[in-house]
Amino acid sequence: MATDPTLSRPTAPFLSIARELDEVLSLRGEERVDRLLESGNLEALVARMPPEELYFTLKETNEENVPALLAGARSEQLQFLLDLELWRRDRLRTDRVAAWLRRTTECGDEALTRWIRHLDVTTWSLLLGSQVKVQVQDEETDPFQDTPGRAPLTVDGVYYVRTSEELETVVQALLLSLRSAEPARYHQLMESLHHEVDSEFEEQCHEDKERRLAGRGFPSWEEAYHVYARLTDEGLQAAPRRNALTSPDPVPGEEPMAAPHYPITAAGVAPDLLTRALRRRGDAAASDAFRGELACLTNKVLVADGLDVGQLASFQRALAKVAGYVSIGLETLCGLDDEAAAHALSEHWLEHLFRAGWTRVREAQHHARRFLDKGWPQGKMERLLFLDSPLPELVDALLHRHPLWYAGEQEGPSTRDFRTLSEVRKADQSVEKADFLGRFLLSVIDFRLADLQEAAVRLDADSLKGRTVFLTALLNAALDREFRFAPVERHAARQGLAKIWRADTPPRRARPELAEAAVDWSKQVAPVSSRDETYLREFVVEALALLEEEFGHLAPDEAPDPRFTKGLWIV
Repeated sequence: MATDPTLSRPTAPFLSIARELDEVLSLRGEERVDRLLESGNLEALVARMPPEELYFTLKETNEENVPALLAGARSEQLQFLLDLELWRRDRLRTDRVAAWLRRTTECGDEALTRWIRHLDVTTWSLLLGSQVKVQVQDEETDPFQDTPGRAPLTVDGVYYVRTSEELETVVQALLLSLRSAEPARYHQLMESLHHEVDSEFEEQCHEDKERRLAGRGFPSWEEAYHVYARLTDEGLQAAPRRNALTSPDPVPGEEPMAAPHYPITAAGVAPDLLTRALRRRGDAAASDAFRGELACLTNKVLVADGLDVGQLASFQRALAKVAGYVSIGLETLCGLDDEAAAHALSEHWLEHLFRAGWTRVREAQHHARRFLDKGWPQGKMERLLFLDSPLPELVDALLHRHPLWYAGEQEGPSTRDFRTLSEVRKADQSVEKADFLGRFLLSVIDFRLADLQEAAVRLDADSLKGRTVFLTALLNAALDREFRFAPVERHAARQGLAKIWRADTPPRRARPELAEAAVDWSKQVAPVSSRDETYLREFVVEALALLEEEFGHLAPDEAPDPRFTKGLWIV
């Protein structure tokens, strides 16, 4: 690719442009677009934007604003946009090519001529090759007769081009500009298109694209996946430190390029600990060195996770993951001490902190896999359905290839990447609790095959849960039956509940000594550790709360109706 002279065009004094650009890059979405379009230095600002930031800007605005913004782009910036937008791994997204060809012609003759001169011919060959068919008129070929339909277009009477009706004016404008500005390159392109683009050519273009993106911090998958290499607390302490968080000195004679401003400090992106630590770092956290490091790490995660680099949401997800894992690494190292976390940011590379955070999450995932492998019971994943929410959801999310945190149905998407060490610990504890409850329920409750078969038919999956099993067995015990999971008749259920409730009017509450008695009796039947006793108490309290919520409003002489209640197996 020839050097694009856009940066050297006369502009306002460099320092004023640099300050204005820094202000522009501090904004997001339509605020940034409005600021750019209102500026008298639009072209100079766009030309100096990091390619990633220009990509974000175009993604966050309306299509009608794209030509005005894109017109100032250097060829290197346009090439970056094409590399992101038009490829999905090693396959060209031909369905997106036409829109980008149209955009280049909508940006005006000056911009189009600039790109034609400085973008590699192979890029134009690849783009046009997926949209056109070129023939040469000679003694053996008549482009007007060989293919029925509309007449082919030509700008020189030698090469004849067929394309879709929607693209004819776009293709003609491109070819006219190229032939006028660079006749030799025009001839080279047409010869390339005449011989058609084959798989070998596309593979070479893909390799070129990978090399260019690697230069912008998008490594190969093999290199990127190293970001998930294990790094223990001891390994983090022993890892190489950095001396300072400063930007490199500018190269004499070259105008420095700003680093991408990935919005880690935007509201809701970074967890509180990392946000506070970044605030304490002040100018150092706003330096191009830190921003470049953050962008490089985010890009690695993007590639390692196989996310689509042609989607803005992929960058947002990768950045949120980086912020969460770095914050977990900081919390592992410093606790919730803001000053210590800020100091750690100045000493440790972001990738090392990310790997330390990932290692904590990975350890929780291994715990879940060991729990499942050893059996609860017999190592069958579907048995998790027997547990009460949110335990099965927490364990299931943890077992994903890339472990996730189950945030609950009320927090937007039910699963997301981990953000805090407390979430990792809670997920890890959910595995321990699920393990204990599985063993506990099987050891203290009388399960009989006939009862289980009947329950599978009569109860839906949401009803056949641990609390329902425990409360039904408790109700049977209150009726002087065995501590057995078996159906209870409606009138008998009313009598059993009367023994559980305190002697007062609705809403009724369980007798306060009942929870303690249930825990003590369970400990006698199945001895538990102090940690398991905590899980047992939580379970009993949650079960009795469900009982009060579902049945506490009933009048003393009112039999429960199984159609409108849950928590007990009543027939």
